[in-house]
Amino acid sequence: MFGALKRMFDPKQKLRETLGTQDLPSFPAITTRLLRMLRDPTGDTAEIARVLAMDPGLSQRALKMVNSASFGLRRPATDIGHAVNLLGRGPMESLVLGVAVRSALPNTPVPGFAPAQFWRTSARRAATAKALADLLEPRHRMTSFTAGLLQDMAIPLLANSRSDYSKVLMSCSGVELDAAERDTFGWDHPEVAGWLAVDWEFPQALSQAIVGHHDGEGCPVSVQLVRHLEGDEGMEKVMTEARSRFGSNAESRVAEALAIGAERGDEMAAMFR
Repeated sequence: MFGALKRMFDPKQKLRETLGTQDLPSFPAITTRLLRMLRDPTGDTAEIARVLAMDPGLSQRALKMVNSASFGLRRPATDIGHAVNLLGRGPMESLVLGVAVRSALPNTPVPGFAPAQFWRTSARRAATAKALADLLEPRHRMTSFTAGLLQDMAIPLLANSRSDYSKVLMSCSGVELDAAERDTFGWDHPEVAGWLAVDWEFPQALSQAIVGHHDGEGCPVSVQLVRHLEGDEGMEKVMTEARSRFGSNAESRVAEALAIGAERGDEMAAMFR
């Protein structure tokens, strides 16, 4: 799907048209190199760790997140090389992407966008999505974690580049925001996030999970459920949708995942400061 999209239009051009004078975010060269190494099944783990250590900020945040309660390792990683070996390439790529995107996006408060609150909600979604995936669909746990974190990644860019977007953002949220975006601009933030995902060469499964977190296309159930979380609100909506999908037998497990997600998400949000 995303390969076809890239052939049909230039996502970078679509972003420029949408964001106006706002500079397009990009990853440092070392991060791009690292992500390509993580995607190479023949790459040397020690070399991956060496390159990751060349960016102290990225490696320190990644190591803190690996050792956080969200990842539930039986023993803590002592250094970044140990972390790569414990997690494996795929999970480490997801983790590096999450940290890199957080660093690349604007972090300036503007009307309708408060960075600390935004990333607290995003971190709670990530931790909750992973906890739900552990219960409901374990093979999607890392995609769910990263998609939960990044599902609204277009919002900081849009809020910082367009005053007309800030007005829409201040007037509504959640599912209503998507509808208001389409009515006002002809696109919504999941679509803009899809252009970013193509430009940044995200794995296809992660790109689809981010773009489809509202309509469900190509998206893990865990990611669809956490879209309801907004600040301290939305837990009951998650429970209601989970009940309709899985029946009342799943209630206690979903409630447990929500509690875990709130606690671990706040721990993770502190690492982003």
